[in-house]
Amino acid sequence: MVVEKIVGEETKEDEIIEDTMEAERDKMGEEKTPADVEEKKQERQKRKIILSDALCSPYKQRRVGMEEKLTTVEKNISLYLFSGNGYVWDSLFEITNVITTPIIELETLSPGIEVHVDVINTWAHILNNEELKKNRNNFVFRLFCTALMIKEAFVSFIADFAHPKTDEMDDIVVKIFEMPWRKNVNNKDCGIFMMRYMETYMGEEEKAWLCGFGVESENVSGETNRRFASKVLRKNSVA
Repeated sequence: MVVEKIVGEETKEDEIIEDTMEAERDKMGEEKTPADVEEKKQERQKRKIILSDALCSPYKQRRVGMEEKLTTVEKNISLYLFSGNGYVWDSLFEITNVITTPIIELETLSPGIEVHVDVINTWAHILNNEELKKNRNNFVFRLFCTALMIKEAFVSFIADFAHPKTDEMDDIVVKIFEMPWRKNVNNKDCGIFMMRYMETYMGEEEKAWLCGFGVESENVSGETNRRFASKVLRKNSVA
């Protein structure tokens, strides 16, 4: 809200300056017909406000905090989600004409339960929205696909639109990372691992990539699930 206020004040100030200059030109004796005045009004359209790079948050500031204590907001939101209240098919997250995620699916973010695939899809939409707000100078832009959008399906999709990068994308070899912390001993938290990997990976090599997890079987706690549940529900405003 503060950013919108600052930008709005700057826009209003520019309009005042422009009006003042217009009045000065009138004082200098420039004759204008009613048609000229009307044409000038039509030319002056509402300025489109685009946030500058300085006002775009660096991506690292939007990651789910892993070290800090749970905030009051995170506690209250996660308690509400995991309380068992409400009709299970009521929608808690929705992007019009794109995705609807009901309570019963979001409840799988509860500790000890495998995360539903549609929650992963919801997370992809949230991260794609955040890509639009990241610092444009410091990071690569990324596209997050839904769980069923494997490489072949994605290539087929962009080919239908004759995208110029279709051949380049088709030639890319999919690489499976062997992260230092990767173990095959914790299957129930695979959805949480996926969500964390999606938001933290920025193109680094395996050894340089720090996602905040240690050994899989030892590092996921109930607090981690509550953090992700809280962020999903707070980001429902992207709809």
